[in-house]
Amino acid sequence: MATKAAAKPKHSPITPSPSGRTLRVNPKVIDPEAQTRKGEGPKPFLDENFVAEQVRQIIEKLGVSATAEVSRMDKTFTVDISSSDSSLLIGKYGVNLDSLQFILAVRIKTLTGEEDFEIFVDIDGWRRQKEDKLKNMALSVADEVAKSGKPESLFNLKASERRVIHTVLTDHPKVQTISEGEGLDRYLVIKPK
Repeated sequence: MATKAAAKPKHSPITPSPSGRTLRVNPKVIDPEAQTRKGEGPKPFLDENFVAEQVRQIIEKLGVSATAEVSRMDKTFTVDISSSDSSLLIGKYGVNLDSLQFILAVRIKTLTGEEDFEIFVDIDGWRRQKEDKLKNMALSVADEVAKSGKPESLFNLKASERRVIHTVLTDHPKVQTISEGEGLDRYLVIKPK
């Protein structure tokens, strides 16, 4: 089926970088032909460009200006967003960031029918900095546990935060990690081997 190429607006909503993976999102320009509607034609192919387009649409609807870089490793997509409105996009304790990541994943699953992929969204390195702090804290607690021989429990961690600590300490020679409890009462224990 042949389609006419739409004329590009004077200020394109997406400006690719030389690598083709960085986008400059302009919230005031919307390309209605680029929007995929559920039920129209075949399901779109899940790749970096499709994810970038979904990020663009969400950011436009939020009315913020941002730059997003999408990368892919196997079935894991990483979206790094830079914005002067980063505090709004991150929210208190990262709640808005988690919501943005959830909405993006649900949107992509709905539009593509794909279920076997992961999406990680970071805004101005906030999540990366938090993970670095968690890693340092995990190593510090592991050293204390190795010296004292007594287990330490870590409470009030999200599943993703527990996963970071489990991953960091997987190959530690003197300690091991276990998650205990159920639901909101789940916590992580670092104990000697």
